[in-house]
Amino acid sequence: IDSGVEPYYLVQATEDIMLPLELGGDPVLFEAVGFNFKLPGQNDQGLQELGVEFDNVDRRLSDFVNAVSQFEAPAIIRYRPYISSDLSEPQLSPPMELILSDVKITEQKVTGRAAFADIVNLKFLTKNYTRRRFPSLGNT
Repeated sequence: IDSGVEPYYLVQATEDIMLPLELGGDPVLFEAVGFNFKLPGQNDQGLQELGVEFDNVDRRLSDFVNAVSQFEAPAIIRYRPYISSDLSEPQLSPPMELILSDVKITEQKVTGRAAFADIVNLKFLTKNYTRRRFPSLGNT
């Protein structure tokens, strides 16, 4: 998880582990935390959201999420899958990036929704093609 504070690296494992990031970077400490992703249902919406759930046994994650919530920038989850037989690099480069929202914290769990950037509803080339700006589109 990354935001305006120092990134917090998590791994779904029983022990902490040092793993390299992309592009042959130096290994960083990934802390062992139980977590799950719930795949989105199928619908006609452009924005697909995953349900995310993290164990909050020792409250480290909830403390991190509370610190992140103080910033206006969204919290980003970067998903890097590793294969246990080859921990030399992630198997997905660049990592999948999701925006974390609707976070709820209990004593046992931190849950939320994670979504890809909403590219379906972006303006094409981020410009409005209006007749005023582009008269050749038609008569006004």
